[in-house]
Amino acid sequence: MKKGLLIFTIIISFMIIVMSGCAKKEKQDKVSADIVKKNIKIGTFSSSKIAADSGKEELEKKGYEVEIVVFDDAVLPNTALAEGSIDANLFQHTPYLDAYLKDNNKVSLSMVDPLLYYPNYGLYSLKHKDINDIPQGGTIGIYNDASNMDRGLRLLDACGLIKLTDEKKDLYSKLDIIENPKNFKFAEMAFGTAVRSLDDTDASIAGASHILQADMDPKSALVFEEVNNNFSCGLTVRTGNLDDNWVKDMIKAYTSDDAREKLNKGYKGASTPLY
Repeated sequence: MKKGLLIFTIIISFMIIVMSGCAKKEKQDKVSADIVKKNIKIGTFSSSKIAADSGKEELEKKGYEVEIVVFDDAVLPNTALAEGSIDANLFQHTPYLDAYLKDNNKVSLSMVDPLLYYPNYGLYSLKHKDINDIPQGGTIGIYNDASNMDRGLRLLDACGLIKLTDEKKDLYSKLDIIENPKNFKFAEMAFGTAVRSLDDTDASIAGASHILQADMDPKSALVFEEVNNNFSCGLTVRTGNLDDNWVKDMIKAYTSDDAREKLNKGYKGASTPLY
């Protein structure tokens, strides 16, 4: 009996030592990873490069080497982040990230608090000066991804050009249009291509930063979306990195006075800092 109790005690003690050692090693590994993390790659989309550049200098002052990677497809910054070829991205609002995660449910990405800026959004036209001038049967360009189509349709509903169903939905699509009194046609476009469509449409929904990128006046929209923080943009990282020291340093750099000044100067009213 005593011999059995002794063996049991030895086994339990050994297990406690092993588990404590593993936990200690895991903690040490995490601390070590934070200490040696000095190279940070931040992905972005072309129209968001001003935002991605805004905190780069301040982050470099903290001893990091920072590389901004510009993608020409709005899906790729999330794909690259999930695969580990970049460390963070800065280009998207929460509904866009949520839609991506819904389609890629094995991926774990998270927005970092606080959100950084609100990208202004409006209905632009090269042919008309007022929304009432858009003719019967005219063509309106809208983005084809779920979150930005929803955003565009809500704007058209808010300014009275269409009416959406009264049913509350997370994301509206063209199927939810219940009134279209001027029989507008809708041309779907990939994110970021609205400016190129302006010659072919009567008006197009577009981010003001895309308009700025085309050397046009971002304040020239026929109508703007009311500021809606659901569509504010921020840094995104892999969920497992949220509490890492380099992420905390990154958010400090991107919410600095210098970063805000660079955002205001670079975007010329196309985006509004939130800090």
